Amino acid sequence: MATIAGCMTNDNSTSSSISTTVRSKWFPTVLVPTLPRMSVPKLFHEPHVETGFRQTGAHCFSNKSEMVHYTCFMIDYAGIGLYGLGSGIIHYWHKIYLCIWFSFWEPSLTDHLEQMLWFVLGGFFFGSDIPQRFFPGLFDFIGHSHQIFHLCILMTSYKQLDAVYQDIITDEKELYAGEPPTFYNTYGAVLLGLIINFFIVLGFRQEARQKIDYEIHQITKEQ
Repeated sequence: MATIAGCMTNDNSTSSSISTTVRSKWFPTVLVPTLPRMSVPKLFHEPHVETGFRQTGAHCFSNKSEMVHYTCFMIDYAGIGLYGLGSGIIHYWHKIYLCIWFSFWEPSLTDHLEQMLWFVLGGFFFGSDIPQRFFPGLFDFIGHSHQIFHLCILMTSYKQLDAVYQDIITDEKELYAGEPPTFYNTYGAVLLGLIINFFIVLGFRQEARQKIDYEIHQITKEQ
């Protein structure tokens, strides 16, 4: 019989799947092939979709066994690094610099600010256990803080993608003037990140396996 924790985990997979669906739907309607140099934003978008698949899979299958639980969430957490690689942080500092020193407000800065607000809000719900802290048992299946966290992160990536699209429209001339993106400096970087993540997960999975085997051995010896 499924435990309460297991049911909550499966409900978290529902909020993750909502995130995946919205992200996937956004891609073909906005990143139309008529816009120039779409390999970079397409590459930027794919880690967002991949994040949703990871979260959904982790919450769906994590209760199968202790080993599967460790493996699923190792993959989930490793993918956060891939998400960061696809998102980047340098442009945030560049925009802040322009805004403060030159009073230059880029059109996409509003989207970036909204993105960070959603991110902070998501962190609040992730760490506060609100609302279930004040109403124990009432939000075990719907309205749990971790589900709200998933939806906040969905909005974070959604506003981030809006900002990327706005940057492409605003800086179209600069994009044409520069060198076109190549496979190596776009998909190559993400593939390298995937390979590194794979070996990191493999190493920690082996550590988890040894830990589980040791605990089983200790329990057997005591019996």
